[in-house]
Amino acid sequence: MEQFFRLFLSVAFSFLILALFAMLFLKPGSPSFIVNLVGIAMLVLFIILLSVFMRRTLSRSEEKI
Repeated sequence: MEQFFRLFLSVAFSFLILALFAMLFLKPGSPSFIVNLVGIAMLVLFIILLSVFMRRTLSRSEEKI
């Protein structure tokens, strides 16, 4: 299970870096800029939720040991 969390985090951080890099080339106020901002917000939320879920799952598995 931990491997899936690490995989999802790696993919999410990769997409976040790509989206942040794309921000350099987008004109503020354009539709693509706004879509990119929404995508970045969703990625950050996904990373936070995945991190919280991962910590809870791993702490529960350590309690069983």
